[in-house]
Amino acid sequence: MDELTNSFSLFWNSLGDKPNSTIRFFDRQDYYTVHFEDAEMLARSYYKSMEILKYFRRDSVSSPYINISKSNSDGVFKYLLIANQYKVEVYSNNKSHDSWDLDFVATPGNLEKYQDILFKDVELVSSNSLLGLNIKRINDDYRIFLGFCDLDNGIFMIGGFEESFTGYEQLANLSSALFQLNCRECLIPNDTRPELLAVKNAVQSAGLLVTEVKKSFFSSENVMNSILKLICKTKLNNENTVLKLVDTEGAETIGCLGSVITYLDLANDESFFNFFDVQTFKLDNYMRVGEQCSRALNILPSPNDLRKHDSLYGLLNCCRTASGERLLLQWIKQPLMDVNLINNRLDIVESLINDNKLRGCLYEENLRRIPDLQRITRRLQRNKGNLQDIYKLYVALRQASDMLNLLNEHNGPYKCIIQSELSSVIQEILKDTENFIQMFTSFFDFEAVKNHEFKVKCDVDESLKECENSMITLKSQMETESSRVSDKLGIESTKQLKFESSNSLGYYMRVSRKDENVLRNKSFISIIETLKDGVKFHSTQMTLMNESYLQHRRDYEEYERSIIEEIMKITNKYVGSLHQLSSIIAKLDVLCSLATMVCGAPGTYARPKVVDDCKTRVFKVKNCRHPLVEMQNNMSYIANDISFDESRTFQIITGPNMGGKSTYIRSIGLISVMAQIGSFVPCDGAEISIFDRIMTRIGAGDCQLTGVSTFMAEMLDISWILKTATSKSLIIIDELGRGTSTFDGFGLAWSISEHIATELKAFSAFATHFHELTDLSKIHCNVNNLHVTAQTIGNELIFMYKVEEGPAVRSYGIEVAKASGLPDESIKLAKLKLSEYENLMEWDSNHSEKLAATRNALMEFCLKDLVKDSIDFPVFVKMLRDKL
Repeated sequence: MDELTNSFSLFWNSLGDKPNSTIRFFDRQDYYTVHFEDAEMLARSYYKSMEILKYFRRDSVSSPYINISKSNSDGVFKYLLIANQYKVEVYSNNKSHDSWDLDFVATPGNLEKYQDILFKDVELVSSNSLLGLNIKRINDDYRIFLGFCDLDNGIFMIGGFEESFTGYEQLANLSSALFQLNCRECLIPNDTRPELLAVKNAVQSAGLLVTEVKKSFFSSENVMNSILKLICKTKLNNENTVLKLVDTEGAETIGCLGSVITYLDLANDESFFNFFDVQTFKLDNYMRVGEQCSRALNILPSPNDLRKHDSLYGLLNCCRTASGERLLLQWIKQPLMDVNLINNRLDIVESLINDNKLRGCLYEENLRRIPDLQRITRRLQRNKGNLQDIYKLYVALRQASDMLNLLNEHNGPYKCIIQSELSSVIQEILKDTENFIQMFTSFFDFEAVKNHEFKVKCDVDESLKECENSMITLKSQMETESSRVSDKLGIESTKQLKFESSNSLGYYMRVSRKDENVLRNKSFISIIETLKDGVKFHSTQMTLMNESYLQHRRDYEEYERSIIEEIMKITNKYVGSLHQLSSIIAKLDVLCSLATMVCGAPGTYARPKVVDDCKTRVFKVKNCRHPLVEMQNNMSYIANDISFDESRTFQIITGPNMGGKSTYIRSIGLISVMAQIGSFVPCDGAEISIFDRIMTRIGAGDCQLTGVSTFMAEMLDISWILKTATSKSLIIIDELGRGTSTFDGFGLAWSISEHIATELKAFSAFATHFHELTDLSKIHCNVNNLHVTAQTIGNELIFMYKVEEGPAVRSYGIEVAKASGLPDESIKLAKLKLSEYENLMEWDSNHSEKLAATRNALMEFCLKDLVKDSIDFPVFVKMLRDKL
C-alpha cells in the first residue's frame, strides 16, 4: 500500500469528519482495508490485539490500517452491524488510486439489500427491521408516534402512546415499545426540540442506532400511495381496511411509517410490492417487560455472558432453524396476555414432551435440514436467487411433507390443536406447491448434487444436450492427448503428469517444479503458468480442444441460464406459500425447542395452570427453582414454594447476604415470563395469573453523564412503578434505600411498601435488610413475611437456602464478611461497634406507635410528592429528614 499512501490520505481527508458509530471499509477486490481510528477501534474491540495493526508511513507520521480478507469479513460485519449497531460505509476503487466511490451504506435496520454481499456464509438470527419515531406535545401531555417495518415477515406497524416527561424521566413506555418491537435502528427527525432529544437518549440507552433524517421524511403527504402499492391486498387486509386504519392513527403516525418507507426506498423496489400487512401497535397487546427488567432478570443475552445458559433466551433456545431462533426472540419479548393463546402453545409443547418419537424425529432429522426460508424467498423476490436456493426450497418442502406425516401420526389428547395450528396449515401449503415440486423434479439434476453441483438436467433441452455431449467428447479426447504427451515426454502418466481442470482455465496438464526440465525446448508445449504446486501447460492439440471445450461450456451455461430464469419466474409465483411455510416451520421449531429444553433439564418442569380472573388472582408455585442458576455445574438446587393470593399480595423477604433472597425473587419474574410465552416452568406444579407488566428495581448504579446518582436512579425507578403499576402487575424490588442514609432509606422503604400494599395491591416481592420493615405485616393483613434460613455452627456460617415463613432473626452480615476473608481485627471491631449501636438504639415497648407516627407523617407529607409528574429531589430529601 506504500504507493497509495499520499493519494489515499488526501482522499480520506476529503471525506471530512464522521461519527464514531460509522466505520469505513475500502474494497480492494480480494480484501478490505480499514484505516486510522476505525482500524484502532477494530483492533481493540474485535480482534482484542493491537498487533493486528499495520502501518504505512509518510514523512514522520505513521498511519494504522488493517487488512481484512473477504473470506473472513463476515464476522467483522456481524460484530459491527448486528452486535453493536454501527453504520458501515463501503468504498470501491474506480481503477484510479486517486479516487474512490461510495459503493453502499449498510445500517442495522437496512441490511436487506446488502446481506448477500456482507454475510455470504453467516445465517443471521437478527431480524431486518426499522423504526421511525416522532413526538408531539398535546396540551400538557406528550404522545410518541411510531411506524415500524419488518422486512423479513412483511409487516408494517403504526401506533402511538402517551409518555410522561420530567427532567430525569426514563421514558418507560418507550422502553417497553422498543423492547417489544425488536429492532436495531431508529429514525428520528433532525430537530432540536428538548423532548426529541430525550427520545433520542432513550433510544440510544436501549442499544439502538439512532439515525437523524430530514424533517421532510416524516411528512404524511403522498405516503398513502406508497403504502397502497406495498400492502398485500388480501381479503383480510384490503385497501378499505388499511385506509380506515391509517385514518384512525392520524397523520403523525403515517409520517413515521413514511420515513421508514423513504429511508429504505421501498416504493421504488418492485420486489416489495403487494408484500406487507398493516397492523396496529398497542403496548397492551403483550406483557410489558422492558430493557431494564430484561437486564435485571437475565432474560436476553448480554455481551458479558460466559455460557449459553446465562440468559433465559439461551436456556430456551434449542432451535434448529434461523427463523425459529428469530421467532423465539420475538416470543420472549412479547409474552402473551390471552389465556387461550397461551394454552394452545402449552398443549402442543406438552404433546411434544410426551411423544418422544415425534419430538425426536422433528428435532434430530427434519428441522435441522430446513434452510433459512425467509432469506431465500427474499433473494428470489429481488431476482438474486440461484438454482441452489431453489433446491433448498425443494428440500424444505420434502421435509415439510415428512413432518406432516409425523404430526398426523400423533394420537395424543391435543391432536385437534396440533391439527388446527400446524398440520392443516402445512397440508394446505403442500397442496399449493404440488406443481412446483413436479416442475423442479423434472428439471433438476439430482445426481450432480452428490458432487456439490447444482445443474439443470441436460436432456430437458436439445441445445443443452448437444453441448453436454460435445463437452464429454472433448474431455475424453483431452484425456487421451494427456496420455500421448506423457509418453512423448517420457514421464509416467497420473503420477508425474496430472490431468486437471479449473473454472477459469478449463482442462490442462501439470507437472511438479522438479520435473519442469522435461518441458524445456519442446516446441509443442505451451506454458500457462508456474506456481508453487507446479507448472501448468497445454500441448498444441490440447490448446485447440480446450478452447473448443470452453466455448461449448459457455454455450451450455447460456442455455442453462435461460432455463433457470424461467424456473425462477415460476418459483416466484409460490413465494407467498413458501413465506407461509417459513412461518409455520419457525413456530413448530420454537415449540419443539421448548419441549426439548424441558426433556433435557436437570430438574422437573411442570405445565403452569394459567388463569385470567382479576377477582381471584393467584401465583402459587410448588418447589420452584431458578431456571438459570440450576444449570450451573455441580449445582444442587434447594427448591422453594411461591405463594401469592388476595390475602398475601406483598411479600417481604429478609435474611443474610448470599442467602438466596435475590435468586428467589428473580425466579418469580422468570417463571411468569416463561408461563406467558407458553413454556413449562421449573417446579412441581404452578397456578399463575396473567400479569400485564413486570416492574423491577434491582441493582444500583449511577450515571455521571446525566447527573443521576445511585439514590436518584432508585427513586426514578420507584417513582415510575408507583405511577404506572396496576393490580395486575408483578413488582420485584431488591434492596431499596441503600443509596442514602439508613433512616432515610428505611423511611422511604416503609412508605413505598405501604403504598404498594394498600393502594396498588399488585403482587410484589421485596427483598430487604431493613428488618424493621417486617412490622408492616402487623398493620396490613395482605403483607406477609418470609426469610431465607442460615445457621452458625461454631464460627462457621451455613446457608440453608430455604425460604420459610416469618421474618429473619438476624442478618449475619458480620459472619458473611468473615467468610469473605476480612481480617480478624476488622471483624472484632465490627462486633464491638455493632454491640454499642444495638444498646444505643434499643427501642422501648411503644416503638410500634412511634413507627406508626413516622409512617403517617411520611405518607401524608412526602409520598404525595413522590408520585407527582415532576419532583425536586433535594427538597424532597430535606422534607423527609425534617419529618424523621
